[in-house]
Amino acid sequence: MKSDRPAAPQLTYRERIPAAPHLTPSGNCSDCGVPHVLAGEGCYKVCPKCYCVLWHYDWFGKEKKLEEARRKQLEKTDKERRAAKLAELTKKKEESEKKPEEPPPKPDSVL
Repeated sequence: MKSDRPAAPQLTYRERIPAAPHLTPSGNCSDCGVPHVLAGEGCYKVCPKCYCVLWHYDWFGKEKKLEEARRKQLEKTDKERRAAKLAELTKKKEESEKKPEEPPPKPDSVL
């Protein structure tokens, strides 16, 4: 059974939904640049010009990941450095144990 309705048009592109307004690092609205005010007993940050509730964008997420990677690399190099130092100390200790100790010199004459 064919319907008399025409086929739905094919979408060649999809409109992108604009990002919601958020707080900039300076504490302003990302859309209009006005400083936020507190609303709802201090629970919400609202733009007084465009009346939007501002959400907090994590500006430092990438920096946190880089810092974590740097910290892991430092821990790895620190472990390698400590292992090399321990091996060097162990080698010195073994060498010192292998050498026979010379007895102290005896006095030539006793008065």
